Amino acid sequence: MPDLSDLDDFLDDFQQGGSTVHRMSPAQVRRRGDRIRRRRTAGIAAGGVLVAALAVGAPIAALTGPGDDRGSMVATDVPSATPTAPPDGWAQAIPAEFPITDGMPTSTTVGADALEGDPGVPAGCRTTFEGYVDDLSATYQGVGSEDRQVRDLVLFPDATSAQAWLDGVRAAVASCPEEAVGSDTTLVHAVDPVDLGGDEGWRLTQQVRQADGLVSDLTLTLVTRVGNAVLTDYSSGSAGGEQAVDLETTRLVEASTPVREALCAFAVEPCG
Repeated sequence: MPDLSDLDDFLDDFQQGGSTVHRMSPAQVRRRGDRIRRRRTAGIAAGGVLVAALAVGAPIAALTGPGDDRGSMVATDVPSATPTAPPDGWAQAIPAEFPITDGMPTSTTVGADALEGDPGVPAGCRTTFEGYVDDLSATYQGVGSEDRQVRDLVLFPDATSAQAWLDGVRAAVASCPEEAVGSDTTLVHAVDPVDLGGDEGWRLTQQVRQADGLVSDLTLTLVTRVGNAVLTDYSSGSAGGEQAVDLETTRLVEASTPVREALCAFAVEPCG
């Protein structure tokens, strides 16, 4: 709104009853300019305060949100680290009561250190048990037949070394899918993952293929790792082929369920 003093100055410039306009004196021009600048400066200052308030308030509102408590954004629960070893360390000896023969025929024999004389991994393409700290074996040999079943439980210093050994066995079998053993005979190897309820489960197979395509003499090994323990459960017989592999896998899985469940004693979080 115009200042009344501006209006007075303006009227002073007119002659009463006439229309002649007089030029304002320098002093009047300065006074009028000062008043205009004061009003403009005050308006700019007020606008600047409002803009500053909005500039500060907007980020705060964006960070907190309506009704938010800034303190609620700070995490108070720190998740615990996943254990990488049992509370008392990795077991270095197999308990005497470990049920190595559960699910095997009653005529099965049990022995420790049995791998020293025969360290080869069945169906493992010339790999051997090595780097372990303790072992226990159970062996069944059919009377008057070629049927044979052997379980070997080995403990490694820790889970890392057990996994590394098993990785080496798998790689060796995968690298020799076929191996000629004569002019008309070939050993056929395979490794496949199997759900055995542990940290790792694998099936190793070895069969003999004749020149005419006949497959026989299946050796099948189930390998279960739990923590630093590795259980191998293998059988061999004269039959061969996909059907024999499936049937023997099912039989060994069912028969070895109790002993595989007992492997939890060697887990990162031991049972019992």
